[in-house]
Amino acid sequence: MIHVAFETSSIHITQAGVNRYIQEILHEFDQMPERIVAHDVSYHPRFSRSNRVLRAYDTINREILWMQYRLPREVRRLPNINVLHTTNAIMPRRCHIPVVVSVHDLYALTYPEACKTWHHMAFAKHISNVARHADAVLFLSEYVRNEFLNMFPFYDEHRGVVVHCGVKSTFRVLEEGLLCVIKEKYMLNKKFILGVSSLAKNKNAATTIRAFATIADKVDHELVFAGDTRELKPELQKMADALGIGARVRFLGYVSDEDLPALYNLADCFCYASLCEGFGMPPLEAMRCGTPVVTSNTTSLPEVVGTAALQVDPLDYEQLGEALLTLATDERKRSELVRAGFERASYFSWERVASAILDVYNLVL
Repeated sequence: MIHVAFETSSIHITQAGVNRYIQEILHEFDQMPERIVAHDVSYHPRFSRSNRVLRAYDTINREILWMQYRLPREVRRLPNINVLHTTNAIMPRRCHIPVVVSVHDLYALTYPEACKTWHHMAFAKHISNVARHADAVLFLSEYVRNEFLNMFPFYDEHRGVVVHCGVKSTFRVLEEGLLCVIKEKYMLNKKFILGVSSLAKNKNAATTIRAFATIADKVDHELVFAGDTRELKPELQKMADALGIGARVRFLGYVSDEDLPALYNLADCFCYASLCEGFGMPPLEAMRCGTPVVTSNTTSLPEVVGTAALQVDPLDYEQLGEALLTLATDERKRSELVRAGFERASYFSWERVASAILDVYNLVL
């Protein structure tokens, strides 16, 4: 029986993929009580996330005081703990038990223009600490593992293990009645192409908008983005207006996990032209919902989607536009990709993820 201290601070500060990663792994651990007991340990933010100064104060508290001092003491107080698992590329420099670290991506280093200078500098320090002190590192893709080993060739490659993410079972083909409710809620009265992500620069919404503009006179679809709109929305809306498609580009903002499967089901196709991904869950979510996918041919995404999606250069908006036009109008190609997508997505389950992580815990004990 393994007792793991599972560090979950990120779940309180983000709605991104790392949040789902934590939730799904803890859920699967709960289904195997004969093999593992997971103790949730976390820093809880003290201040509003909407205030920049107080958010920075919380970040300093979490990354320095909590991670380096309070967390190791908290773990010592827990009974029978065998291993500490930190879930977002940061760990204490000293701990009395083995430490396993999940590294989701390295884009703060490989794509620094997409993040703040302080984030780049802090991440560089944190990931260097991981390379020097982690007993094992979990990577979400071979792409991230290879990037890490290139940056830190001294790290023992046998302790760097790839464990792909899963796809939640709620992402599935839904009944028409459920779809009607969501269609009305979000006023989705026209056919649409869907994008699901934040509007951060590395998600490349600008190229998607340019691509859509090249085919707007050939289709009657809207382009709909679901995800955090705090970044770049005014700039992107201005771009869409300048391209003459402003009325056909919509930003829904954050969409709950309860509503998201229906959005995938309702979309004619799904576009994920990201510039940099450590894994990339949304294409697989779309596949499970029976929606054909076009995505980038870079970083981890070819590894994730295999041959079950159209792949394009994410910087070539004309090529992306041609792929979107194909998925919006070619029923034969759509059907082919839908079938391939169901098969591809079936390989990725959170049960497999949890079992693979348990194997890594045993490796370091």
